[in-house]
Amino acid sequence: MPPLDYRFVWNNYDHPALLLAYDMSTRTPGGLMKNLARTGALFDATINGALVLAPPLIRAKRTPCMDLDGVNNYLLVPNVPVLVDTSIEAWINVDNLNTQFISERAGFNRLAPYLINTGGPGTVVYFNNAGGLIALTKNCATISTTFHIVCIFRAGAGNFVEIWSNGKLWIRAPSFAANDVLSDLYIGSRPTPANWLNGRMDNYRLWTIALTPEQVQSIYKSANPRM
Repeated sequence: MPPLDYRFVWNNYDHPALLLAYDMSTRTPGGLMKNLARTGALFDATINGALVLAPPLIRAKRTPCMDLDGVNNYLLVPNVPVLVDTSIEAWINVDNLNTQFISERAGFNRLAPYLINTGGPGTVVYFNNAGGLIALTKNCATISTTFHIVCIFRAGAGNFVEIWSNGKLWIRAPSFAANDVLSDLYIGSRPTPANWLNGRMDNYRLWTIALTPEQVQSIYKSANPRM
């Protein structure tokens, strides 16, 4: 891997391209997950269901992460601006592959990956804004193993979605541009809500840029995740 770019490390919350970030352990009055990004409280998330904490998935991190029960707890962030280039990242450790593992936005769903247990390799599925879907089978996630997952929407090369796992490109496939100006962001659930994440999530961040391969690798390398 290349040397660390210290603008892109797991605990840098001051980068101007970081729209929102949650360490997945901070709760403020009113059942909110405090946004740690430079935008302050503008994008605090509502916690739906219980806040259950678990040991961090990142070795260098001292605060816990959120343990989602796969039944009714997820985060909701209303009125997130729809951006041309977008990157969403998190560390996850799942108990069940039938789960929404990063996020989905109501209305356009550019970035909506989740895992379906096919009896063998997991299947990554993401929806386009016309209501269709693309399903790609990869030998991917393993239960009870920590992964750094990054989902990137690149608009400059004809609208592509990339999914990176542990600093390596996992899937790259065509996607669709967004139609909405603002959209709600669901973390750990589909907007129904359904397909709740069953497992743990740590350090969730949304960037207003399409991260480069070197930046993805720098974030992953800096965290030394737990397995």
